[in-house]
Amino acid sequence: MVWAGDRNYFTSGETAYPEDHTVLETKEALAYNRCDESCWHSGGTWLMAVYPVDGRSTLVGFLHAEDHYRDMENTGGAAWKSIAVSYSEDQGITWSKPNLIITSPCQRPEDKPGWGGSSDFSVVKRGSEFFCFFIGTDIGGMCGVRIARSGDPWGQPGSWFKWWEGSFSQPGLGGREGEVKELGVWGGNPSVTWNAYLERWLMVWHGWSPPNVYLSSSRDLLHWEPAVRIVGEEGRNTWYPTIIGDAGDRWCGQRARLYYGSMTSEGFHDRKFLGRDIVFFRPGEPENYVPSKYSDPQYKPLPGSVQSCPQPGQGQPPSCPQQQSYGQPAYAAAPYPQQAPQPYYGYQHQQPSGYGQQGPYGQPPKPGGMGGAAASGALGACLAALCCCGLMDMGGF
Repeated sequence: MVWAGDRNYFTSGETAYPEDHTVLETKEALAYNRCDESCWHSGGTWLMAVYPVDGRSTLVGFLHAEDHYRDMENTGGAAWKSIAVSYSEDQGITWSKPNLIITSPCQRPEDKPGWGGSSDFSVVKRGSEFFCFFIGTDIGGMCGVRIARSGDPWGQPGSWFKWWEGSFSQPGLGGREGEVKELGVWGGNPSVTWNAYLERWLMVWHGWSPPNVYLSSSRDLLHWEPAVRIVGEEGRNTWYPTIIGDAGDRWCGQRARLYYGSMTSEGFHDRKFLGRDIVFFRPGEPENYVPSKYSDPQYKPLPGSVQSCPQPGQGQPPSCPQQQSYGQPAYAAAPYPQQAPQPYYGYQHQQPSGYGQQGPYGQPPKPGGMGGAAASGALGACLAALCCCGLMDMGGF
């Protein structure tokens, strides 16, 4: 599991759930790209999604990047955000310097600090394509969930196109952005996963006002059910939600866990990392719920060695999740527009110095290397149980 702040660390445990991750695998920070001068990653980079490439030990990582206003005072922590890609040839121990893949169509304000840009994202893979769900600030001030797609197995710069007026027609670097209006709730930090039990994609994100956690579902990643509020705390912001199942955060079954940050509206000084059981039922099924062991506030992982879980089809040790029981989405059942990307002649993207500049250091590794790991009813009728569990205080969530 990757724990991300302006620095990134790997942990391991007996299961995919954070409560069981007791071993810090990396003593030094990973993908630490913070710069001292003005640049698009002056505030650091967060590893938000990692995927293996071609069944090898090579990994592609997608990073949230922040440009902080270091030359100004009283900024309130404001940052201009973007999305970058990086590569590792040693299973995540070291990473190439990142290159930008998605940036805002809007200019970073230079006269006063301002929150904005395009980032705070989730990346999922459907067949041979990557889909990125992110938050952006488009021309005119819209602020909601957007979608971009890449058909490149490395997710390289120039391969990403944003969804705009019915097709993936806008370039990832500086193109216009259309929000997913069906959700009906503006918010941030979307996280998307495949639910094999419901045979639907699930998205969780948090609203701005009220700052609650919402859930939606989709069959094709483009058309989404209206939002359903699932978590809210009086006087607190419930942000950064993620669903994790037995096989991790890419797909889950009927039972899973919802994790999120809880903090006061005044700031992040008392931020807590909370988890709840979440159970899904198909319409008409009896809604029987038995709390998981993680719902016990006193739960502690059993001592013992961490067991490495093989990939589906390689056999499963007794303590590993049965990953082969989780199916992949049926792509043919959910067609979506295939219009070829069109040239962009609209607003000309003007980023500060360094934005969008691609260097040779961030190119994908050359083929070769070691072998390695692979890796319809309304939504309200599907969601049945969401129960409290213990909390963990995580200063770096």
